[in-house]
Amino acid sequence: WQFKNSLMDGICENDPNSRRICIKILTQLEKDVPFLILPWIIENLRSPNYDKSYPVVRTLLKADIKFVEKIPRELIFNLVEDPEWRLKILGLKLISRLIFLDNEFLSNLNLNNLINNPDSRIQVEILNLLSDYSLKIPVEIIIDKIFNSNNEISAAAIKNLKNLNIKEIDRKTISRLIPLMKNPSSLVRASIFNIFVKIGKFKKNNIPILPFLDGITDPNEFTRKAAINVLEKYFEEDKDLLDIDTIIKKIDINKLPSTNSVISLLGRLWNYSPEKILATLLTFIKFDNEQLQENISNILAENYKNNPDLIVQKLIEIPDVSKFVTKGIISQTLIKIGKLDPKTIIHKLLRFLDDVNDDVRINSIITISGLVEEYIEYLDIKPVLLLLKRDKNKKVKKKASLVISEAAKKDPRVIEPIIDEFFNIFNELELSVKIVLSKSILEIARNSPDIIPVPNVLALLSDQDSFIRETSVKILGYIGYKLAGRVVDTLINNALIDNEWIVREAAVSSLGKIVTHVENKEIIIEKLVYLIDDEQNWVRRSAMNILSNMSEVNSSHIPFEKLKKCIKSDDPNVREASAGLIKIFSNQIEDVLEIILILLGDEVKEVRTSSINGFVEIIQKMGLDRILSKLLQNLSDEGSLETQRSIALIFGRTVKYEDDKIKKRVISLLKIRCEMSQDPIICSILQKLKEN
Repeated sequence: WQFKNSLMDGICENDPNSRRICIKILTQLEKDVPFLILPWIIENLRSPNYDKSYPVVRTLLKADIKFVEKIPRELIFNLVEDPEWRLKILGLKLISRLIFLDNEFLSNLNLNNLINNPDSRIQVEILNLLSDYSLKIPVEIIIDKIFNSNNEISAAAIKNLKNLNIKEIDRKTISRLIPLMKNPSSLVRASIFNIFVKIGKFKKNNIPILPFLDGITDPNEFTRKAAINVLEKYFEEDKDLLDIDTIIKKIDINKLPSTNSVISLLGRLWNYSPEKILATLLTFIKFDNEQLQENISNILAENYKNNPDLIVQKLIEIPDVSKFVTKGIISQTLIKIGKLDPKTIIHKLLRFLDDVNDDVRINSIITISGLVEEYIEYLDIKPVLLLLKRDKNKKVKKKASLVISEAAKKDPRVIEPIIDEFFNIFNELELSVKIVLSKSILEIARNSPDIIPVPNVLALLSDQDSFIRETSVKILGYIGYKLAGRVVDTLINNALIDNEWIVREAAVSSLGKIVTHVENKEIIIEKLVYLIDDEQNWVRRSAMNILSNMSEVNSSHIPFEKLKKCIKSDDPNVREASAGLIKIFSNQIEDVLEIILILLGDEVKEVRTSSINGFVEIIQKMGLDRILSKLLQNLSDEGSLETQRSIALIFGRTVKYEDDKIKKRVISLLKIRCEMSQDPIICSILQKLKEN
């Protein structure tokens, strides 16, 4: 309450910023504490000071309706009766908010005075209000207002015509309304058009059609929509009254908004001349305007049920233009239609794959690719495979390969019946198609390895393209378990010595997947150890990663000098992989410790983490005592901060299992390092060991 006067005075301030802020505060208070603010609002509504009452009323237009309901009705009616026009309008706007709760608000208004108020703005407001709430007004009053010289009053009056009983509008009234179809105001014309939609009987009432035809090319969108509605009604009453060609001639491609309206009208009139309208729509469907294309596409989809064969046959013959990512408008439309009737459309498209027209086959296969994911149960994959085998068009074959790829991703079992035939034609295909298909086979191998025959994939290792060989090797990683001995032999003797490193790297990875299915792993270990010296870092890394996961590998298999080169590699991925192998040197740890300690201070976190894990495995196997002194030495000032942190983390995972003597020794040095460095990692490890 102490701020009441300041706030209410603030809404009358001359300074616009102060006034705006105070009104904003008042509006918020109406939401937050309505019970407190309501008396203030009522007091200001009773105030003779317009500067106070006006802004308060404006806040009520946005206030919660439950709050507005609490305002005494006489105050709201006083606003409507106030001589100040601004308050009158606000009062009517408030009533328009409340009227849906209680229709009595309208019955208590002096409608005659308001409709004939000298201020045109009041007349417009009350006429709009009456129009919105379907209150009937005598026809003579509406007609009188319709012919008012003020266009806004005229338009508001016209909107009330919809509330009249059509039977009350006689031919004399209609004859008075007809000239308004040429009114300069778009709002007036649109309103009159909408009335004539309801009245109808154009021939009987001598209602001319030309204004409606002009209306579909009007700059105003509402007028165009109204014209479309009335012309549709015209056709319903008598299709001979208007020729489709007359409407088609209204298309002006330089005026896209009106062209879109004409196209929309043609869509509504589809059943009167489907072939002619379809021909017109297909003429403009590829015009470079997305809105126009989408409009035509939707019309064709909506009318598919009326002329399914006609639409699909004509549409599929049109050359399409696909963008880099998205499909062209022709295939987009066919896909849209396909989703309405997937079984019929997919079967029809499969038959179109034999058509002599390249565009027909291209559109068909692209449409199938857009439907296959959702409706794979309707797809017969064999005609698509035959397309790969027989078709001379590279684009068609590539699109066909994409269909097979999509089908393989969705349900690999769809490919199973044709898998042998698939591999038989593989080598005859263009490289771009083979690449797509090899990716498909890889996808199938991941999800359904039992479908893919191993011998067919082994044959692909002789392909001239390195990508095909690489993908084939990856496929063997998933299916090789079925013929593990033969696959391992091929990978070792062919893939691991391939000239391309991507093939060698894939071979290493695949061997890692198959190795568990092989009893004698020595030959695999030997080949992988050999690859630690490969010229390509990715191959070296992969070989070491697989070796580190094989329990059969020990220090006798890998000379430490070979690993030492990897520990000092410039490639962090190689260093990380080498860290995974340090565990195999646990029996000779004293001899190699100085070198592998380098990894604990590596600049790359992943390398340090891998080396920490390796040290922990060594300690778990042979105890901490043998390397404790060396680790403590590097925990002192001699080691880098990263090395100290890594050693602290090793201690954090291992010291708690050692005897008290070792624990005290480690904690003592960690305490010194924590005090000296204030490093959060070292200090947190110290705290954990103390608590333990």
